[in-house]
Formats: sequence, structure tokens, C-alpha cells
Amino acid sequence: MKLKSVLTASALAVLALGVAALPSQAQFFRRPNQNSKPMQFNDIGPALAGGRVSSVVGIPGNPNIYYAGTAGGGVWKSSDGGNTWKAIFQHEPTSSIGAVALAPSNPNLVWVATGEPNIRNDVMVGHGLYFSSDAGTTWTEIDPQLFHNAGQMSKIVINPHNPEEVWVAVLGHAFGPNDVRGVYKTTDGGKTWKRTLFVNDHTGAIALAMQPGNPEVLLAGMWDVVRHPWGLENGGPGSGLYRSTDGGDTWTRITKGLDAGSYGRIGLGFAPSAPDTAYAIVQAKKGLFYKSTDAGLSWTPVSDSDNIDARPFYFSRFVVAPNNPEKIYFLSTMLSFSTDGGKTLQRAGRVHPDNHSLWIDPDNPNRILEGNDGGVYLSYDAGLHFRFLDTIPIEEDYMVSASNEPAYNLCAGLQDNNAWCGPSSRNSTMSWSVAAGGDGEYAVFAPSDPKIVYAESQNGSASRINIGNGLSTSIIPYELGVSDIKQSDLKYRFGWTTPIEVSPTNANSVYIGGNVLFHSTDGGYSWKVISPDLTRNDKAKQVQSGGEIVNDLTGAETYDTLLSIALSPTDSRTIWTGADDGVIEVTHNGGQTWTRVDSNIPDLPQWGRVQQIDVSPFDSNTCYVTVDRHMNDDNKPYVYKTNDSGKTWTSISAGLPQDNSARVIREDPNEKGFLVVGTDTGLFYSRDDGSTWTQLKRGFPTVPVFDVQFVKKTHDLLVATHGRGILALDDIIPLEKTTPAVAAAPLTVLPILTDYDLRGGKLGGGGFFGFGGGSGAHIYYNLSEAHKGKNKVTIAISDSHGNLVTTLTGTGNQGLNEVSWRGNYDGPVTAILPRSSGGFGFFFRPRGTPGKPTPDAGPHAVPGAYTVKVTVAGLPAQSQTVRLEEDPRWPHPVDAIANAETTLRMSLAARDQMSALNQMLTGLQSMKSQLQAEQASMKTLDESGSGNYGGVISAAKEFSGKVVTLENALYNPDGQKNEGTAFLSAFQQKFESAYEDLGNVYDTAPRPTDVTLWHSLQAELQDYLGQYNGLLRADAVAYNRLAAKNHAITLAVGEPITLPAASGRAVAARRRK
Repeated sequence: MKLKSVLTASALAVLALGVAALPSQAQFFRRPNQNSKPMQFNDIGPALAGGRVSSVVGIPGNPNIYYAGTAGGGVWKSSDGGNTWKAIFQHEPTSSIGAVALAPSNPNLVWVATGEPNIRNDVMVGHGLYFSSDAGTTWTEIDPQLFHNAGQMSKIVINPHNPEEVWVAVLGHAFGPNDVRGVYKTTDGGKTWKRTLFVNDHTGAIALAMQPGNPEVLLAGMWDVVRHPWGLENGGPGSGLYRSTDGGDTWTRITKGLDAGSYGRIGLGFAPSAPDTAYAIVQAKKGLFYKSTDAGLSWTPVSDSDNIDARPFYFSRFVVAPNNPEKIYFLSTMLSFSTDGGKTLQRAGRVHPDNHSLWIDPDNPNRILEGNDGGVYLSYDAGLHFRFLDTIPIEEDYMVSASNEPAYNLCAGLQDNNAWCGPSSRNSTMSWSVAAGGDGEYAVFAPSDPKIVYAESQNGSASRINIGNGLSTSIIPYELGVSDIKQSDLKYRFGWTTPIEVSPTNANSVYIGGNVLFHSTDGGYSWKVISPDLTRNDKAKQVQSGGEIVNDLTGAETYDTLLSIALSPTDSRTIWTGADDGVIEVTHNGGQTWTRVDSNIPDLPQWGRVQQIDVSPFDSNTCYVTVDRHMNDDNKPYVYKTNDSGKTWTSISAGLPQDNSARVIREDPNEKGFLVVGTDTGLFYSRDDGSTWTQLKRGFPTVPVFDVQFVKKTHDLLVATHGRGILALDDIIPLEKTTPAVAAAPLTVLPILTDYDLRGGKLGGGGFFGFGGGSGAHIYYNLSEAHKGKNKVTIAISDSHGNLVTTLTGTGNQGLNEVSWRGNYDGPVTAILPRSSGGFGFFFRPRGTPGKPTPDAGPHAVPGAYTVKVTVAGLPAQSQTVRLEEDPRWPHPVDAIANAETTLRMSLAARDQMSALNQMLTGLQSMKSQLQAEQASMKTLDESGSGNYGGVISAAKEFSGKVVTLENALYNPDGQKNEGTAFLSAFQQKFESAYEDLGNVYDTAPRPTDVTLWHSLQAELQDYLGQYNGLLRADAVAYNRLAAKNHAITLAVGEPITLPAASGRAVAARRRK
């Protein structure tokens, strides 16, 4: 008994050292991907395109941690020097960031002021002030009653000695008057606030600076500004420069040395190394950049160069180097610096144009973090050279378009950063690339030709691109200048986001909207106007934008223009248009006559922007519209539908948040009455044609939604966000079909989309993939109650003859559950090996359950219909059918499926041979471990005088030598002990290589060389199996007799291994049960 106990414990200890799975399978045989959270949005990118950054900050002396606040994508943090970034402010009420600040005395104390202060035409509304005490892990909204509806915020200043004392500059509403403007101060960490500087309800605080080392002296810049849908009024009598000497409790307006008259935007800053030296940008008719040597009490003009501040309303920022009061970095269209206090300028290193924020490490002034319209840049040589940190997905998309093909491509137009086209998944046939330059807005695939894209980069600058050969042709409908002629004198007006639509059946039939609708039937070579003016054509609002100090003429404020065009999918002659001034028109005869219908909408406020129109894919008389009035300082959603071509309308806004504008609505082409609305903060869906709404979360962040597109064939949902790029929800059938009745049913297996065998294609840059066709068949099932426990849910997949292909294990969560089948049979039985014996070998060895086949990890199934049977313990099983299809991107030979069946038969035989090999390795390893343990235990007992096992020890040693000799012929971990790099014996390397080669056979039968190789390998394997079975039948039997005779523990050995008989019958017949 004592010996048995010792030996058993010893043997178990050896076997419990850990096991390494050794399934020996080809790389393309993918394992199932089971998500604990089914149906989550994926970020498609392209992150490398970049987006607008409004605030950047780092930690002095720490080159690893950075924060970036963005115009529409929230706050991001890097903990590895800018290589990777994490969204840390993505579920708060807004994603528009004005300022990010860290307490100098404790960088874990982080403040975020929302509402970008660079109020260009696409600026998003802010909602509050936020604080984190744990470096951005959690957030608390500070005094929401005061700040939540304050609008835009520009600056946060924190007392370097007392983090409880904080000042905040509130610019206020960008699009109208409000009285929550000015400079606010707290002395108790944000519990209570006092407004200490206020001018009027249309003048807010744009700049705030503290004298270094002296929190009693502060400077503030106040800005009189408002935006309208048709223009910017920048500057007025409310603007001014203010100074405080009592910690911001009281303020005095400073004018000494400044130009007389009205001011526009103001920028302020002190020199850290010379605290009495301050600088100011003051937009005025005369002068621009000023210097003070008495801490802001008086000023001297330095320069009026436009290079300092090319567009004052958009820039007006600079930073003084911490170690040199004469070295100043100017953030304008181009990033520049001066070493003589602003008198002369030099270009800094190359960064994206339009610069907004810059932080310099005071402990190392060579380290600079910079934010602009293209993203975040990092310099280690004081700005002479910069590195673009291109892994932050903060693209500001206007729209998204998908090509009409299974492995579809995407195009999107990005503010500031071109129009891009690229892949929806790794199976796409293209990489991300620029389709059109400038500020990309529309980039639309021709539905009937996936190689043709029509793109536009503001104000009608359209082009036709063949993404197959890269050829781009200008197709501008009408040449015009947006900066040298008054809008009211223009013959045709084109808005900043000029809409483009393409006929669903003719790639050369394209429409572009100005103030009229243009149509081309030859791909844009020539154009015809097919409408009258489809806007209000209010000359009083067709003005030069900019304000009383200087005009800002970029075309961004061109007004009375079309924003949306919608072609009816069911009637080629029905076209709807929507304008930026609220006009909605429709034609049912291809543009011969038009009817204005917006006046039929009851209680619709005037002058809203008809951002998007969606004609029902089921009925040309049914139309959905969103009217966006945030530029009228009205953030309510206005969503309507009509079923009679606009004669009558019904509001369907009830149930949507009433403080967020709605920008887009679409109807699902696969489910009548299933609607999705995009607002300034998120997504909502309705299953009942807009009667009720539910927020669509699924991992979707707070972000403005500018466009939504359904992909009919794949049931995918694409979302163009203005701050987080393209987000996509793969296969929304569960959303479409999970009605209240389905949710209440004990088990419902939902319809399964066809899975295409998409192998090949290019990998695209700019990443964030893992979406789209070819990712496997997604199996969704809904449970009304949770079913937990091992093997509670199984998913059996069988072929058309009822033969089992693989069995997957599913989750038993209440609600929606998901399992992915990659289209594979079971993989080989995995080997059980101690971890010290190596675990990968020959480049790959995915883990499986030791001693069992790995589900969905073997040969790929042939095209055809398969049955998916979901069984939940205690409930009747349910089934659905899924089809596997050939790759539709290119033609296949007529005998492709027959060839695939031949390959499958051979692959399944090879898999079974691999299983036999792994079972043999498991048996050898087990016997070796037991023999080693027994020898050690018996030797210990002999030495202690408790036993006499010399003969058994000798027999064990002899038997172990035979086992090791055979094992080394198959698997030799002694070559390299490291588990990740241990390589196999020559035989097993050949075996795995041949198995992998079979997986790469596509459209053809296995080559004669493959067949010959497998016959040779099978013969060699049979020889090894003969040796192994001989050990079991002879040596193991003899050893166990001797051990039993001497009262030693016997070996636990398995049965002899035989290969399955080869068969020439069809796969299904051969495997029929």
C-alpha cells in the first residue's frame, strides 16, 4: 500500500506538470471565435487618416503618458509613449473636447472641459465639465446644473500648489446667446463655483493664463462671437483682454498698448523662465502679436504677420518655451517658431496643417506633443522633426459608402483629411488609400460597378475615380471661386458638403447637388441642370462670412445649397432633395417638375438643415427626413416620415433624447419599418417604423453620427461618425428579428447568413479590422433565461447527409448568444505533453483540449447547405440552415466543387492520421513519465531499506529506453527547450507541412506530388504505429507482469492505435452514421 501510494502520487505529479496541446493543423484552419458579448461594434478605421485634436498634454519628466482631447472623438490616453492609445472618455454625454488639464502637483488629477472652442462649421456642442481622480479611469461631471449646457469651453488653469483651486474659461454657445459665459473659479475642487468675469451673453472666455509661480496674477481673453448657419460673426465690442491680481476674483480690462477698436479672438501666454514676460495674440484691424514685460499691464506690438495667425477665429494660440522667453511656437495653418520673441518665424518640422494645441515638457523642452487637424505628433528635438502617432481612430467622417460585392470595400469622406477608400475586412481586395484630397465629404461607390467611385472635396470639387487602376478625372459641374465673388452673385452655389448620388443600375448616371440638381449620363463628362433652384435663395443670407474685422472665405459657409439627394430604389424617376435652409423637394418624373413639401410638415421650425433624406427601399412615396437645427442653437431632434410623397408628414421624434440633434435616418432594406437614427451623441433604432425608439449600444461610444448605411446582402450596419471613423456592426439579423415574442421564447435560433469562403486578398493599412464577409458563419440564438454549466449549450453542425462536421460549445446567457463556425471540420486529436517538452513547433500549434479533437479546426467544408442544431439542456432543440459558398470575387472552374470534395476526403484522412500520430505521442509521453516516476520512487524505497525492486528498476530502465528511442524519432524537444521555439523531428515536420499544403489547395484536386507524398508518409506512419503497438502488446505486458509480481505499480497504457480504413466513396457516404 505504501509503495502504491508513493508511486501514484509521483506519477500524478509528473502528469500534472501541465500539458501542451499538439493538434498539428494548418494555419488557415481557424478555430471558433466565441464572444462573451455578441454583436459588438468594430472600428474599421482608417486610423492612419487622423482627425482634429483640440488639446494635448503630458506629464513633466514622464515620456510614456500622454492625453489627447479631440474635436469629436473624446479623450484618448497613451501609456507607452504614443505608440498605442486607449479611449478613456467615450461614454460621457459628449465627445467634443475643449481642454484637458492635469494638476501640476498630482498628474492623476485630470480635468476635462467639453465643447471644442475652435468653432468652425462642423464644431460639436459641449456638455459639461468633468474630473477624474484616478488618471482618467473614472469620471465625475462637475456641477452639471451650472456647466452641462454651457456649450464650448476653452481652457482650464490649476493652481500648481493647490489642486483644489481651479479656473475654467467658458466660451458658451457657438450658435446663439447664453448667459453661462466667462471665467469661473473654485477653491474647493469643484464643489462650488463663482463666476468672476462676465461681459454679456454673446461674449465668452477664450483664453486664460496664469503668471508662472504666482497664481494671483491671471490674464483672460474674452471673445465676442457667434455662428449662424450661413456665416460667422467674429469680433465685436465685447472682446477684450483682462487682468487680475487677486487670483481671478476681480478683473480689469487692459488696453494700454493695444490697437483701438473691436477685437476678435485672443490668445495669451506667459514665459515660464521670465514670469513678467507675457505675449498676446489680439485679432484686430491693426496689430496682431504683442509683448508685455510687466505681467500684462501694458503691451507693445511685435508683429502683424499672417504666419503667426492665418485664420484668427480658428487658431490664435502659441506656447512659450519653458527655458527661453524669446522662443515661441505659433499654432496656425503651419506650425512655426520664433527665437526672437515673435519678430521673425521659422517653419517647424512637418506636421499636418491647421494646428491647435502644443505641450512642452518643462523638464525636457526638446520633448513636444502637438495636436492639429490631422491628429497627434511627437517631437524629441524641440520641434525640428515630428513623428505622426497614427494609431488613434478619430476620423471625422461625413458619410460612408459600400461597394456592391460580398467582400465589400468602403469609402468615406473625412473633414480635414481627404476621402479614403479601403477594406471592410482582411478579405478585401484593396488597402486604405486616398481617393480625393482636401476636406473629403462625399465618396460614393457606383452600385453597379464596384471599381467606380465618385468623390467630392468641398464646394462641388468632384472627381470620378477608378479604384481598379487609380485613374482620377475631375468632373466639377461648374467652375467657380468661393473666395473672390459674393455668394449672392454666384450662378450656382455649392455647399461645403456637396451631395453625390449614383444610379443603382448605371455607373455613368450620377447626380450632384448645388443650389440646383445636376445630372450626368456619361460619368461626369458633361452635366445638365434638371431642376430650378431647390433652396430658399435668400440673398440676405448669402453673405461674406467672417465678421467686422476680417472675412473668412473658405466656402464653408456657402448657403442656400443642397445637403442631400435621395434616389428611390423602386422608381428610377423619383428623386428627393434636402437643402441646408430647410427646403425639401421631390420629383416623380426624373426632374421635369418638382414639388416643395417641407411646408407640409406641421410645427417644423424654419431654417433647419435637411442633413439626410432616405427614400424607403419598399415604396417611393415613403420618405424619412432628419432636420438638424443645432446651428440655430436648437439641439432638439426633428425626425419625420411621409407615406404620400410629402403631402402629409408625421413626427417620429418622440422617444429620442430631446437635447441631441438628429442628423440621419435610414430604413433597413431587409426589414420594412426597421429604422436607425444617428444623433449628435449616438444611435437609436426602431422596429415599428418610428413609433418607439431604443438606444443601440453594443459597444457604440458617445460620438456624432453623420451617416448610416445598411449593407443588404450581409445585413451589416455601417456608421460614419464625426470623431471615431467608421464603426460597423456585423450581421444585424438578431436586431431585426428579436421581437418581444422572440425575446420571451425559451430558445430561438435566428436565421444564419451565407458564409463565403474568402481566402486571399490584401491586408489593408490603418487597421481595426475583424469585420465583414469571410469571418465565419455567425450563429445567433436567444434564451429567455440563463442556462449555465458545463455542456449546457451545444451546437452540432451536420452536412446535407446528416454526417456530423463539428460540435461547438455555446454560452448560456440570458438574451442573445453568439458562436462562430469557421466552416471547418474537427481538427486532429491533440497530444498531451508536459509543458517542459515544448508546445508550439513548426510555427504554429493552437491550443485545444488535450486528448480530444479541436472543434472547427480541421479541413474546410465544401460549398453546400449545412444544418446547425442548437441544443440547450432541458429545452427542445432548434435548427437553422447555413450555406457555404465559393468566393464570388472571381470565377471558378466547373469542377471546383468536385475537386474540393476530393481534397476534403484526402484532408480528412490526413487529419485522422495526424490524430493517430498525436495519440501515439501522448501514449509514449505517458509511458515515459510513468516509468521515470516509478524508477525514482522504487530507487528511493530501495535506498531506505523499505523495498527490493532492483529487477523492476532494470526492466523499467530498459523499457524506457525503447520508448524514448521511438519518441525521439517523432518529437524531439531537446533541440530547443523553449516552449515557443521547440521544433519537431524531420518526420513530423514533413507531416505537418504536407497537412498544411492540403489546406492551400483551392479549386483543384490535390496534385500528384501531394498524393505521392501522403502515401509515403502514411507508410512511414504505419511503421511507427507498428513499433508503438509492439511496445504495448509485448514490452508493456511483460513489464506489468514483472511489476505485479514484485508488488510494484503497473503502467496505465491505452489500446493499440490503428488507422481508419481508406475509402473511395463520397465524403458524406463515408462518414454517414
